[in-house]
Amino acid sequence: MNMSYRVGEEEIIASNLQMEIDLTMELGRVVAVFEGKNGFPKDFAIYQLFHPFKYYSTLKKERGLEVELITCCYILRKKEREGSILKLYNYTFKDENDLSSIKLLKNAQYNLVKR
Repeated sequence: MNMSYRVGEEEIIASNLQMEIDLTMELGRVVAVFEGKNGFPKDFAIYQLFHPFKYYSTLKKERGLEVELITCCYILRKKEREGSILKLYNYTFKDENDLSSIKLLKNAQYNLVKR
């Protein structure tokens, strides 16, 4: 896949781009792309969310994909003796052509306990 976008004022042209999408879900004209990681890293590579977001934005524009909202969910899981802790962060991009336009919509934490 070929893709062009910006990071602030810097133009990026990506040829033969390969991306991995962990999971995509659609419900009622909302598409959510998921990226999952084990552990709680301090930061993450935004392009892992942006490239799938841009892909679906392009499908919407060029192929008439009937979508009202595209969001990206970053899921972190830490395994504990008693179960697992899940942290979810839901993002979108205000500008489909600018990787730096990421916006946090909401976040949550869930503690899963073994029974």
